[in-house]
Amino acid sequence: MIEHPLFEFAFEVVFIKNHPLAAQKSVTATDISQYPLIALYQCQIRRTRQDGFFRSQNINIIPQFETPRPLSPCRFANKILASH
Repeated sequence: MIEHPLFEFAFEVVFIKNHPLAAQKSVTATDISQYPLIALYQCQIRRTRQDGFFRSQNINIIPQFETPRPLSPCRFANKILASH
């Protein structure tokens, strides 16, 4: 039996412009894990892949907030930032 990947998952990290990591050309899993995260709920495939990626780097992430939809983290972050 031969196995071929059908697709790959891309991970994106979104920062506000004045975030300390925003000025870096690239960031590592360790860099990201040092800050509060907003992530999808654990039962979603993207979250499963994300958690697997961090585990492969020996990093256990615990998001500060979890959300059901991919666009919700951006909306949630905008709402929080607007209130500060």
